Amino acid sequence: MRVNKSKYIVGEIDVNELGESLRRALSRAMGYRDKDFEKPFVAVVHGWSEISPGHFHLRIVARYVKEAISASGGTPAEIIVPGICGSMSGGLPVFRYNVPYRDFAASLIEIMISLNRFDGAVLIPTCDNVVPAYLMAAARTNIPTILLTGGYMQPGEYKGKSITAFNVSKEYGRFVAGGIEKEELDEIINCACPTPGACPEMGTANTMCTASEVLGMSLPGNTCIPASDARLLRLARQAGEQILYLIKEKIRPSDIMPEKLLKMPLRLF
Repeated sequence: MRVNKSKYIVGEIDVNELGESLRRALSRAMGYRDKDFEKPFVAVVHGWSEISPGHFHLRIVARYVKEAISASGGTPAEIIVPGICGSMSGGLPVFRYNVPYRDFAASLIEIMISLNRFDGAVLIPTCDNVVPAYLMAAARTNIPTILLTGGYMQPGEYKGKSITAFNVSKEYGRFVAGGIEKEELDEIINCACPTPGACPEMGTANTMCTASEVLGMSLPGNTCIPASDARLLRLARQAGEQILYLIKEKIRPSDIMPEKLLKMPLRLF
């Protein structure tokens, strides 16, 4: 939100100064004040919607990030780029939309951050193709950025054993084979997913969250926090504070995950 001091002259008009005047006028419509323009302008982008269990809780997480940004001397602005849960397709052919989503979401975040000239960003994704989309956007915009991944779903419990959504598929097979009754299948469905968050297994979602943390784009320990754990809200406050430090020191994604690092072979053992 701070005024860019570079000159862009057309005839006798400083286009940059004119543009800032127009920007300030338009921002008045959304309640911004003069003093808000003198602070770092920070995008808080998250994947909330009412149709993705991995992102259902993220408006609350984003609120904690915004509060910390404001308290630390920044001006936050919330942007929603909805995340998706591919499994909500139920395995039908519409699952094909899962992969192109990644490039679409990355481009939309890039457009929103670049067009609005943010100084920094906190990006809050959770699931399979959503975390890569947000990482791609961070690399493209290359402004100071932190990823705060949204945590994993707690397992459910049925007859004293932990179960997840993936148990539903197995138990449905048993139901079709006549191994269990419909009432038992319904009870398993009711118990399998007790909280929002990423699927509680080392599948694509948690793997991508781990990759973000290994790359240094997420704060240490982020991946291991369940979505329903208050530690995630405390980490959200830390992310809101830390982004102001990255902006001050001009630390960008290209400094944290340089191209030469991304080309290194992955050695797990």
